[in-house]
Amino acid sequence: MLSRKQILIILICFCAIGICFGLQYSFSLFFVAISKYFHKTKSTTSIIFSLTLLVYGLSSPILGYFVTKYGGRKIFRIGAILLCIGLISSFFSTTIYTLYFTLGLITASGMNCVGYIPVSIIIMRNFTSHKGLALGIATTGVGAGAAFFSFLTKYLLTHYNFKVAFLIYGISLPLIIFILSFYLPKLKPTNTSFRLNLQNIKNKIFIFLQLGTTFGAMTSQTLMLYIVSYLLNKGISFTVSTVAVALIGIFGSIGKILWGHLSDKYNPFKLYFFIYFLILTSLILVILKAKFVLIFAVLFGLGYGSFAPLFPAMIYNIFPGEKFGHTMGLVITGNGIGSCFSIWFLGFLYDKFKNFDLCFTMLILFITISTISFYIAYKLKKGA
Repeated sequence: MLSRKQILIILICFCAIGICFGLQYSFSLFFVAISKYFHKTKSTTSIIFSLTLLVYGLSSPILGYFVTKYGGRKIFRIGAILLCIGLISSFFSTTIYTLYFTLGLITASGMNCVGYIPVSIIIMRNFTSHKGLALGIATTGVGAGAAFFSFLTKYLLTHYNFKVAFLIYGISLPLIIFILSFYLPKLKPTNTSFRLNLQNIKNKIFIFLQLGTTFGAMTSQTLMLYIVSYLLNKGISFTVSTVAVALIGIFGSIGKILWGHLSDKYNPFKLYFFIYFLILTSLILVILKAKFVLIFAVLFGLGYGSFAPLFPAMIYNIFPGEKFGHTMGLVITGNGIGSCFSIWFLGFLYDKFKNFDLCFTMLILFITISTISFYIAYKLKKGA
C-alpha cells in the first residue's frame, strides 16, 4: 500500500510533468501557427523546437545532479521562474529568431526543471517498492497534459494567436508549479559530487542502452512535433488532428500505467519488444491511409506510453542507487541531441522533397534501430 506522502508525491509529479509535456506536445499546434505567422519554412521553424530538445539533453546531467543533491523543491521553483520569463518574453517576440532564444532556450530550461529527470529521481528516491507503478502513474500526467493542452491551445490559436497563448501560459503555469513545490518533501543536501560517469562510454551495455533510448526518443519527439503538419498535408482537418494528439496523450497515459505495472513484474527489456510492433503497426497504418489516423493515435499512444516507465526501469536495472540519477542525465543528453537533429533533418527532408511520407518512413527506421539496440543490450547484460 502507498502512504499518504507517496500518493501526494505522485499527484505533484503528475501535475508537474503534465504541464511540462502538455506544453511540449502542444508545440505541434504552435509549429503550424508560427510557421505561417513568420512565413518560414519547416526546417527554419523547427530550429525553435530542436533547440528545446538540445537544451533538454545538454542540461540533463547537471540537472540530475542538482535534483539528487538538493531535492525537487528548489529545482521546481527555478523552473517556474524560467518558464515565466521564457513564455512572457515569447509574447513580445517580433521575429522567429527571437523565439529561438525565448522559447528554444529559456522556456526549454524551465520545462526541463519540472520534467522527466526531476520526476524520475523524486519517484526513485521516495519509493522503495512499486517504483515502476509509481512512475507509470505519475507520468500519465504526460497524456493528461497532452490531451488538455492540445484542446486549450487549439482554442487559443483559433480565437487569438500564439503570442496570447504564450502570455496566458507564462502567467498561469509558473504560478501552479511554484505552489506545487511547497508540497514536495524536504530533503537534506547530500555530499554527492557532480560526475558524468563518462567511463560508461567504454561500457558496451551502456552504449546500446544509449542508442536504444536515443532512437526511441527521436521517433516520439519528431512525430509529436510534425504529426499535425503531416495530417493537415494529408487533408485531415485541424480539429481531427487535434483529437489525434489528444488520443495519443490519453492512450499514452493508459500505456504508462500498463507498462509501468508490468515492468515491476517482468523484464523491461523483453516488454519493449512488444512495444516495437505496436509503434511499427501504427506508423505503417498512417502512412498507407491517413484516414486511419484515430486508430494510429490509439496504437502509437499505447506504444509510446511505455517509454516513460520502461526507459528509467531499464537504466535502473543496470545502474541502480545513486548511479541512476547521474546515468539517467547522461542518457537523456544523447536523447536530446539525437531528437534535436532528427527534428531539423525531417524538416529539411520535407522542404527539399515536399514528401511527408518519406519523413514518416524515417521514423520506422528510428524505432527499428532502437529495438535492435535494446535487444543487444539485453543479450550483453544476460551474458555478463
